[in-house]
Amino acid sequence: MTLTKERMQEIKDKANEALTKAHINVTPVDIEKIARVHKCEIISLYPTDLPEDFDCPRNDFAGAIIKNIKNKNYIFVNKLDADVRMRFTIAHELGHLLLDHGEKIDCRGKFSSGETQEVEAQEFAGNLLVPEGWLRYVIKNVTTSNDRLVRVFDVSLKVIEIRRRRLGI
Repeated sequence: MTLTKERMQEIKDKANEALTKAHINVTPVDIEKIARVHKCEIISLYPTDLPEDFDCPRNDFAGAIIKNIKNKNYIFVNKLDADVRMRFTIAHELGHLLLDHGEKIDCRGKFSSGETQEVEAQEFAGNLLVPEGWLRYVIKNVTTSNDRLVRVFDVSLKVIEIRRRRLGI
């Protein structure tokens, strides 16, 4: 599934709005602060501790969001995942919230499907954690090394590689 240029810009704008609303202008992005600004509580748990009636595959669980329960949102992340993975999952789930994806509950496996909303949430997460302007600045003025970019942005190597490829840098 490929997003239109217009939709990609809308997603980028939403990510930038989230950074601005949380007053974040340094790396690494404080994803937990953005979650708090949007009334999200982050709950880190083992997949086996998911409630029985929670419709998520326990063997492939990365994260989930439950929206608007008593004016609050809940983001669940897999406690077994690496910190950079949990950060990306939180950003992804925030994408579902801020892009107004309709479901009340979204459950995300480790291997994202190609459904439109999943692709959009992935794109949002990349824009939120590694904003284009920031990445271009760091590459121009600090380092071009992907290994160092991983540390600067506190994301996985895969995220850096995807962002650089999408942006042509």
